[in-house]
Amino acid sequence: MMSKSLEILQQIKNPDIAEVAAIGSALEDELSLDAMFERFQELSAGKWNDLDHRARQKKWNRHREPVDDFKREMGDLDVLKIRPRDAANYAINLGKRVEAGAIRSETAKKKLLFLNAMVRKVLQADHPDHRNPFEHAKIDHNGNDAEQRLPFTEAEIVALRGKLASSKANDELKAILLLAEFTGTIASELVLLHESDFHLDCEIPYIRIGKNPNRRSLKTDNRPRDIPLIGPALNVARQFPKGFPRYCRSGGSEALSQAANKIIRKVANDKTTYSYRHRFVDLLRQVEGMQDSLLKSIVGHDGSMTGRYGEGYSLEKKRDAMLEAFAIAEEKQKNITH
Repeated sequence: MMSKSLEILQQIKNPDIAEVAAIGSALEDELSLDAMFERFQELSAGKWNDLDHRARQKKWNRHREPVDDFKREMGDLDVLKIRPRDAANYAINLGKRVEAGAIRSETAKKKLLFLNAMVRKVLQADHPDHRNPFEHAKIDHNGNDAEQRLPFTEAEIVALRGKLASSKANDELKAILLLAEFTGTIASELVLLHESDFHLDCEIPYIRIGKNPNRRSLKTDNRPRDIPLIGPALNVARQFPKGFPRYCRSGGSEALSQAANKIIRKVANDKTTYSYRHRFVDLLRQVEGMQDSLLKSIVGHDGSMTGRYGEGYSLEKKRDAMLEAFAIAEEKQKNITH
């Protein structure tokens, strides 16, 4: 940035006030999108230190991707010269891609969310006089997300059980999917279970989803919970009381999901392992008198302020609700199989 100004100074030995101002304007602050991201990494050096290298890199990649996407769609702009209109136009661009089915609205919203957070942090640290152009940029679009994570139907559950039983999938994969079906948990929660999470020698056996030696952090603050084990889930827990070593590693949940989804698509092409969780929630909703707070306590969405007070719902209360939910499912399955 200084080289051109220095060249001019060699030619102008005694610049007047106007020439000094003109030369000085060449030294205005600049902040490329790449430099912004690098500075954000510096300012967030301690972020995710409790994760291993691969998991930490995945987090950084998720933040890097919106930067690259903005550059592709809007150009490699100077962050200090990006206007609110530019950010709004990028939001419009994202909305059009959601409409076209190119990306999910959840993904689009996260791109804006990450850009807003990164730019805000860097500006506050280094350029406090600059306004964050992404502060009010948003997408008013629900998009096609609801279609992406559909619950299994009871007919699909019956067919999938048969497909799993006859498949050559390893025993751990089959066990994890049964746990997912009867507990509403997801792959990333199950693969990192530790032997200390299994509580089988008690009146109401259960598993605990929370921090353990395998998992020092959770996806969100509202997911830790105790889940009663009923039916096949209890049998699975007794077969694998120390967890699932095959998948208990960085990237294990992705490996599990990829292998499981290949089997699932033979029965339901538009479903994934996450469909177990959505079906589990739908079953609980059908229980007569089901309180929303109880449902959230079972599935791990009780993140409200009141949800953090006291000991929460008892295992007995959770178990009874789950038993009633799966009784409803069994009745539906009888009509399918007979």
